[in-house]
Amino acid sequence: MMSGQTDIAYNNYDIIFRNMTAQFKEKVLDFYGIHTAPIVRVEAVDLPTIAVNDRRMDFLFLLADDTYLHLEFQTTFDEKDLDRFLQYDVSAYERYKKPIKTVVIYGSNVEKVLEQKKLWLRSI
Repeated sequence: MMSGQTDIAYNNYDIIFRNMTAQFKEKVLDFYGIHTAPIVRVEAVDLPTIAVNDRRMDFLFLLADDTYLHLEFQTTFDEKDLDRFLQYDVSAYERYKKPIKTVVIYGSNVEKVLEQKKLWLRSI
């Protein structure tokens, strides 16, 4: 390193934006033009690795609009299954890099289900 030169982290913008966002959490969404419910708290972002033993979808169809349809059949409802299907979708997205919609078809004995589970991503 030359005298008088400073090392700057390669992710310096990430560091600055993360710190500013944490400090100004009450006003940051308005600054970025994101309109949602108010922030309650900043959550930890060091997420553990998720391991799935059964990584086999029922069906994955490539559609004419260059997206995928992930189809699952279930005889019972458990919200944990929806989380598992989301993990399948993340894995499929990592492989194919195309949008994925998931539809779960339940047996006639299932009377109550969660109709949607959303993962919302937006670039600005």
